[in-house]
Amino acid sequence: MSVFNGMHINWEEIYNFRCQLSELSDKLMEQLHRTDAAMEAVAKDWQDQQFHKYRDEFTEDRDLIQPLSDQINQFQEGPLQQFQIIAKEYDEM
Repeated sequence: MSVFNGMHINWEEIYNFRCQLSELSDKLMEQLHRTDAAMEAVAKDWQDQQFHKYRDEFTEDRDLIQPLSDQINQFQEGPLQQFQIIAKEYDEM
């Protein structure tokens, strides 16, 4: 465990958190793709106007989630990873 300016930092906890963020992003995108595929399959056979409206709204929401997933990945692969590396190097001194 490292100490930076009085803060106790455990690089292994940071690593675990990064893994959790990555897993969250992967599972979120996987589930969105499954749901999208299922909706498209239903939409082919079910010509209900309310369902099509719901599908359109889902598509709008889905399109907002992709950038969020990208931001999660950029954060955990960028600054959070750099912080983990610094904390680990400091801990190994």
